[in-house]
Amino acid sequence: TSGRDPYGSGNTPQFGLDTFYVQWNQTGDLAFKATFGRQPITLGTQFLIGDGVYDGFHRDYPEAVYHNPRRSFDAARLEFEAATLHFDSFIYAVHPTWDGGGKRNGYVAGTEVSRAFTNVKSNYAAGVFYRNSPSDLDNNMWLLTLRGEQHCPDFEDFYVSGEWVGEFGRGNNAYYVSRLNQSL
Repeated sequence: TSGRDPYGSGNTPQFGLDTFYVQWNQTGDLAFKATFGRQPITLGTQFLIGDGVYDGFHRDYPEAVYHNPRRSFDAARLEFEAATLHFDSFIYAVHPTWDGGGKRNGYVAGTEVSRAFTNVKSNYAAGVFYRNSPSDLDNNMWLLTLRGEQHCPDFEDFYVSGEWVGEFGRGNNAYYVSRLNQSL
């Protein structure tokens, strides 16, 4: 990127990789997909990860505590099916622009379990994640997420969906809490 856009790079060209990963797809009785490197991660409507809404602590980088507007992450990911459930587990490095200490030493890790009901055109999921940063300037927290999408049978193209994320932990970043060690 390069240009005069106030949200861009200015006059200095910037280069970066959006995606660069290795993926292994195992078929058979123990089928799974393992991915390592800079990869896209999308869960549901991207409310938990990657919605791009500004509520971060740096005015030039819109993000929330647990997610950011990026679509690709430096991550290790494992996806597999068990019975009628889909498991999506990953760990990714926290980008310095959304780490209160400004370093690349934090991570987000966890698992989402989802199930699609094709006969009624619905999908439901629940996940547990942990957001960690070794910095005393940042928040460590557990995240619980629930989401669902349900088709309304009386209308062909009408769906109702919702997503909820709960943050549980203690805050150390003054942009998110009014006093140190405040409950999130």
